[in-house]
Amino acid sequence: NDVIVALNKEEIQNCVNTANKAAQKHKIKHEVLSTVNSLLSDEASPEELVKTLARNDAELPEVVEDTPVVYYVELRKLKDEKEEDLTHDELSAALRDFQPLATVNHHLLTNGDSDELWKALQHEKLAVENLQDENASVVCEALKEAKLQHEYLTVAAMQPVIDRVNKDIKEENDRIAAVDNFNAALS
Repeated sequence: NDVIVALNKEEIQNCVNTANKAAQKHKIKHEVLSTVNSLLSDEASPEELVKTLARNDAELPEVVEDTPVVYYVELRKLKDEKEEDLTHDELSAALRDFQPLATVNHHLLTNGDSDELWKALQHEKLAVENLQDENASVVCEALKEAKLQHEYLTVAAMQPVIDRVNKDIKEENDRIAAVDNFNAALS
């Protein structure tokens, strides 16, 4: 009842080659993960961390390479909270979660297009509140100014800036409306 399948030399070699490639990919992933965890434990440079994260063979989500401090600080916090090394899955998930924050900081860093910055601010993973389209240009300029005082802006640092701009614009609009009403009453 047992069926015996005979493989020829070429079929066996193909199986061995496939297994070797899989083992090599796993080894590289392990080496990258070990390097990342080591860089997060040491006083390594954020640039070195991002260079490691950006390796094509690391099988990690894409990173915004000109915002290394975002990744370094946020991953270090995550690792410190966990009190042990990050796994490949945890690292991948964290990189996906930090992508919107890194993108916003990229636009702030490069003093980029305000439309792109506004779009990046609206990413649901950022959970930035009170974004009012009519205030977009003023909010973007205020965030660019706030960025000058920080290595990078977290959502916690952005939110008060956004709220202040909204409040200032509302107060200005209320003053204009009051003047208009006063002028209309005098007419």
